[in-house]
Amino acid sequence: MRSVETVETDTKLLVSGTLEVLKARKFATLSDIGDYGRKVTEMFASAMKEKGATHVGSEWFDMRKDTDFRVQITKIKASEPETIFIAAYDEATGQVIKQCRESGVTVPLVLTVGFQEKGEAIAGPKNIEGCLNIYSVSDWDPLPKSVVSYRENFKKRFGSDAGAYGQNMYEMIYIIARGMEKAGTVTDAHKIKEGMKAALPIEDEHRTSFIIGFTEHGDAITERDIGI
Repeated sequence: MRSVETVETDTKLLVSGTLEVLKARKFATLSDIGDYGRKVTEMFASAMKEKGATHVGSEWFDMRKDTDFRVQITKIKASEPETIFIAAYDEATGQVIKQCRESGVTVPLVLTVGFQEKGEAIAGPKNIEGCLNIYSVSDWDPLPKSVVSYRENFKKRFGSDAGAYGQNMYEMIYIIARGMEKAGTVTDAHKIKEGMKAALPIEDEHRTSFIIGFTEHGDAITERDIGI
């Protein structure tokens, strides 16, 4: 069982937002060369082209060691895209966004769930204004009381700010525990899965990712959308 949807579900949302919200049909991609970046980028590019969009440029980097992305950005900028899709984790994505803006790239950027609070701090609020990404519970304004409580308790116990990943997993672990209670077992995976489904919805005070169900493959169904 997964705590969130798959990247395929997220990618479909991003494609919809790129075409319908940003109205962008000429796109470039600038992503990490690892498994996550490559797979998500391939899925996004394929879905965009199926919708009649044009892929005008593609550049790659290694987020494990690269910190200067200006050469790739310069090449991408020359292709005159209407948007740039970036797939990497927090630190690298934040630096790419910042360097894009410093290099005069003004088009809206399409980001992924790999980009969260740490990356936002690196990029800066002005630089991500108008960018498109998945909108989940951690982005709600105002935040649900359950999320505020989770973050406050986390801060008190561990002395640092809670991230969205842990926030998602808190509810998932709680659902697993409730599923075990309902199934009357801690070893029978099939019974526990059925118990988890029966445990939904859980008590409001423990809802930190707002899981509303599971697909037949065990992927969580949550209240997610696109936002800029």
